[in-house]
Amino acid sequence: MYFWIFLLITRLAMCRRIELGIFLLFLGSSLWGRLFASKELVLIFTIIPLLVGMFILRKEILKILVFNKRSFLFFSILILYFTIMFLLGPQNEYAKEKILKLFVRGYVWLVAFLIYVQTYRISNRNLAILFIILALFYLSQSYQLYGVRPAYLGDISFFRNFSDIIGRTFTGGSILNTHTLAYLSLGALTFWLSDKRFLYKKQKGFFILFFLLSFSLILISGVRQALVGVVIILALRLFLNKKKIISFRNFFTLFVIFYMLISVVSFFSSEYLEKTLSQQNTVETRLNRDFVTPFRVLAIDPVFGVGFGGYPDYANKNYPHNLFLEILCELGIVGFIFILLCLLLFWFGRYKIKLIRYKSINGAYLFLLFALFFIRSMISGDLAENIILINLLLCFNKIHPLDVKYINKTR
Repeated sequence: MYFWIFLLITRLAMCRRIELGIFLLFLGSSLWGRLFASKELVLIFTIIPLLVGMFILRKEILKILVFNKRSFLFFSILILYFTIMFLLGPQNEYAKEKILKLFVRGYVWLVAFLIYVQTYRISNRNLAILFIILALFYLSQSYQLYGVRPAYLGDISFFRNFSDIIGRTFTGGSILNTHTLAYLSLGALTFWLSDKRFLYKKQKGFFILFFLLSFSLILISGVRQALVGVVIILALRLFLNKKKIISFRNFFTLFVIFYMLISVVSFFSSEYLEKTLSQQNTVETRLNRDFVTPFRVLAIDPVFGVGFGGYPDYANKNYPHNLFLEILCELGIVGFIFILLCLLLFWFGRYKIKLIRYKSINGAYLFLLFALFFIRSMISGDLAENIILINLLLCFNKIHPLDVKYINKTR
């Protein structure tokens, strides 16, 4: 565990100032999930990284506020709407925590990704390496602090099996969060693949090792949506790499990737993963999600919803693990239409911006990151976690380079 901390600090010292600042903002805002079970450590690693990250990026933040007024205006309208709905809602403990996280994370992620999109001096590979080190650190905690060990060589179910029995944190979640490990690994892989030159001639071997490591950690986590995400992200990257999207070669390659994924899962004999592939189980059993309760809650008041944060008052969970269903249940059809109209108004007159092939100034395909968080929002997390989906939509914007002087020097 301490080795990975040392390696992370060493790697951070090698990063550029802007890369360090963005990483700290992501770390402090729990982009990939909670890293610690202790309440004190969670507070420390939330407040300090955010403050240090904002101090490091203070100049870029001021420029972002000037150049992207439209993005901040529309996001502020949405935050104001959520705040009004909170005041009119049940105002329970979950709703109070949710609106606070929504405000802090929403603005932090919007600032971080706008800087990411509009800064030339950012390496996607460096960010990917930092995230995969964090994933290895998170896994090492289970070894050193909780004595989690595989039962035999090739046992990929040990992490999930122990996470179910080892206990709960102060928030009620598992001490070992399988989603944190999965999305740290998948996020690292997606950041690497989002680079338009992700396969350098001299680094193909290193990328293969990085992919195998990321995929192994996702297998160990046992999170099925992350495994599906690997296939989708690889497929999208394959299509983005070709001018002709629909071709026999692309679909054949995608089929091979999917077949290899199924073969690996079957080879390691993970009961939890094989349950997803079994035709004998229902869709709810395969996904481990309850789709009946959200529609029952929606039927209570389909027009205006049960109130912001009011879902747990009518169900046995805090949220339905689906962003669209959560909005419909709590804010109703009126709230869903209002959010949709705000996003459509933001995009009005921006038909020239290509959503799928949109690239940041450092040559990264932002759509891959959008696809990653879209996958997560459809089957995991609540609005406070998945607000990043709206943040990313507000980042598909006209680019105003934040480091023009550096770009001119390199040309």
